[in-house]
Amino acid sequence: MQAITATDSGPRFATDHPAPSQSAGDATCRVLHALITDDDRAAAASSFRGVLGSCFVATVEAGAPNLKPGAKVVVNPAVPCGKCDLCRSGLSLHCGQRSILGIRGRDGGLATTVAVPAANLVPIPDAVDPIHALFAVPVAAAVHAAHITRLEGKAFVTVLGDGLMGLLCAQVMARLNASVRLLGDNPDRFNLCEKWGVKHRHRDEVGRRQDQNVVIETTGSPISLDLAMHLVRPRGKIVMTSPRWQQGPALDLAPIVAAELELIGARTGPTADGLAAIAANRIDLAALITQRITLDQAPAALKRPDLAPIVTI
Repeated sequence: MQAITATDSGPRFATDHPAPSQSAGDATCRVLHALITDDDRAAAASSFRGVLGSCFVATVEAGAPNLKPGAKVVVNPAVPCGKCDLCRSGLSLHCGQRSILGIRGRDGGLATTVAVPAANLVPIPDAVDPIHALFAVPVAAAVHAAHITRLEGKAFVTVLGDGLMGLLCAQVMARLNASVRLLGDNPDRFNLCEKWGVKHRHRDEVGRRQDQNVVIETTGSPISLDLAMHLVRPRGKIVMTSPRWQQGPALDLAPIVAAELELIGARTGPTADGLAAIAANRIDLAALITQRITLDQAPAALKRPDLAPIVTI
């Protein structure tokens, strides 16, 4: 089959990759489309060796007892062990033994066919475009960040970063009775904020007045976290959404103590929650799709910081 694999020399397009082997509880699916994210780019540059692709939609072929063959599904990429204390206590998203499709320990969806746990398949409602369903995982992360934040009244919220996660968080937070602005460095993406009614400025143009109730930091940059600590008001919240911490200058964390700030990590939420938000038409996804490519073009796209390339397989 065709697949994009992570190798020592970078992502590679293969036409003769072995068909996936099926374990107990797995369903075989035919992949329709995949979304290339920053997580996939990081996996391509990591020690992971296998088929890349963590966000994809597919049709069921066999092995899903609750779904008919041909059913369209989005796939939850996190595969917990199901046996540890965290899994048994309802915290399977934090399972230390979990694999992640296309990122850690298990092949992903940048391939013609994939074998995944049947329990990880989330049916796509007929009214939802499968292309939009591709965003279910990152939308779920943005919704989860909003749930963790627990806004009260018309809070002042700043989102740092104009990548996919930042743009999704800005949209989600703007619907929660909040005054939202986005700070980034890509003027082209500010046009999207204009469309959504979200305030926007270049990060270098903003004053550090410590007047924000909440700052959502989406970049994983020490410089950005330093800015967040000087934007949020005393006893305010900083929510960090990036699982990747970039190298940078040493941080002075004294403002966290001096201003009694709350620093919160928000990784992801249930894929079904993201799909539900998409089905409710609460997120403008069409504006985020910047490029449509074929599978053989994916290796090059994995090396570029494009916003949301869609791979049709």
